[in-house]
Amino acid sequence: MESTNMGLLEPGDLEFVLAVLRAKTNGRRVQKGRLWAVLEKNLPARFNAPVIAEVLRYLQERGIVTGQFAHGMRPLTNVSLDLPEEERPENVKTWHQAVLSKEDNLSRIQFDALMGAPSAVLSLNPADQAALVEGLISLSEAVRNGTLTDTYITSAKYLLGSSKALDIVGTQVASAFGIPPEASLNRIQHVLTAGPDDGRADTVLFIENMAAFSAFAGSETRNQALAICSFGYGLSMENLGVRLKDGGLRSCPAVGPRYALADILASAQHILFWGDLDREGLRIYMSLRSVFPGIRLSAAYGLMEAELRRGNSHPYGPFAGKSTDQRSIALDDPALFPLLEAVNDRAVDQEAICDPWPGEIILHPYAPADA
Repeated sequence: MESTNMGLLEPGDLEFVLAVLRAKTNGRRVQKGRLWAVLEKNLPARFNAPVIAEVLRYLQERGIVTGQFAHGMRPLTNVSLDLPEEERPENVKTWHQAVLSKEDNLSRIQFDALMGAPSAVLSLNPADQAALVEGLISLSEAVRNGTLTDTYITSAKYLLGSSKALDIVGTQVASAFGIPPEASLNRIQHVLTAGPDDGRADTVLFIENMAAFSAFAGSETRNQALAICSFGYGLSMENLGVRLKDGGLRSCPAVGPRYALADILASAQHILFWGDLDREGLRIYMSLRSVFPGIRLSAAYGLMEAELRRGNSHPYGPFAGKSTDQRSIALDDPALFPLLEAVNDRAVDQEAICDPWPGEIILHPYAPADA
């Protein structure tokens, strides 16, 4: 776009306006009442009426917008657009072509959402991109007919056989096609549990990994507490609090009866977490803490801390399957700061203390060595 001497505009403003018109219109024709609404809604506040009028006048002089305008550049008729070709990567062009080919079958909200779809769809070949758009249209028809089930099942049925496609396209696209952000909460999630045969437990222990959970389930300790296998982030990242309140989290007993988890967790005197002694384990603990403010680390962490001190530990990296750039952690308990510092460079997996089985000490809260 050539430069202009119009005093109301700043460098780059015309390109900004063209980008809005490309993103928020079909690039060819705009209803007379919609043109100003699009610009006023999507441009920064400094684009007041005089500035927008001057931009439109400039674009009209160059044939980029055509139509009949009143004083102040308010359209009297629908406006035709002849936007300059934008330099776009080839994969973006093919995706936009896939969307434009189905424009007549899309609502304005759906069209806009797809034109701004996440970069993951750009990795698809043109045939898969077209199939994804068609699948979303079919999915929206199923929504209207009330024939949806679990979102993973729905996603795999309509979107390239992928159960995760709805997550990949993002909540804006999913919502535009009738899938609300909270839809995944309708899914019943089962968790492995092991506890006393009488169905009563004053202590609940979240255990990160399956091997340690299995060791607990096969020990006498399971007669003194209810253990729930959290499968790493499996629980903490799945809206645990909402699921518990709505009955969407159900006990699948490995040993012992089926527990009413919401009731047990509400009445438990002690809630503990036992995971790996590493940064991710502590992060899972903090995630669970956002749901259960009274949760404490298990005293098993003291045993793992002893393993760390005597040299039975591993560095972060490919050897242990742990990223070297694990994210920072915001612990809210100063007493745990030394523990966080201890796992800055090395880690101990919870399975390191399972043989021999440590016994009921894991049902006590962790106390720092210098406390």
